[in-house]
Amino acid sequence: LIQDISHELRSPVARLQLALELTKKHLNINDDQPDILRIEKECEQINSIINTLLNLPAYELDPQLALQDSVDVAGFLGAVCEDVNFTNSHRPIHFESHIQEDVILQANSQLLRSAIENILKNAQLYHESNDPIELTLSQENNQLIIECCDKGPGIREDKLQDIFKPFYRLDAARDRTSGGHGLGLAISKRAVELHRGVIQASNLSEGGLCIKITLPTSF
Repeated sequence: LIQDISHELRSPVARLQLALELTKKHLNINDDQPDILRIEKECEQINSIINTLLNLPAYELDPQLALQDSVDVAGFLGAVCEDVNFTNSHRPIHFESHIQEDVILQANSQLLRSAIENILKNAQLYHESNDPIELTLSQENNQLIIECCDKGPGIREDKLQDIFKPFYRLDAARDRTSGGHGLGLAISKRAVELHRGVIQASNLSEGGLCIKITLPTSF
């Protein structure tokens, strides 16, 4: 079903890109205008998602096939934060790297992006402070540690692992308000596991939830 849907999305996305090019010519719009660049970037992002979904069966059989991108982790996380902040500037994400040198990770950039975006958007939904949401990058031995911590209500200790199950919703009324379907963190978990990593949730002593991703830097 996912493959069929992904295949069907190719045509409308192609038409959208063509319509954008025709509009630019008709209105004599420059390619360097921020709004145009944003639309083009999001179209490319949709195409990347479609290609990734179409290749998922192969990735499931051999995860190593998925990890063909060389990702500058700090730059990558900064770019994801910028995109998430663009759609929700009222609850901004503040990114900080505690690694001095550049770290290049062999990864699937689209799947990793989906994992991080879902975590950040989930944090934005439940953040209850005027302070930014914190996203940090650090390194311990041969492992990268990515942590996103919000100042939301937290989760009952016995439910911390349930939030990564498909279609699990902790608070149905709250999710109806947010439009969630209980898939975001489940997608994050699968994407992290494909990278041979681990994802965990924990409550902060001062209040709030922290999602921690641990990724090996080499396989």
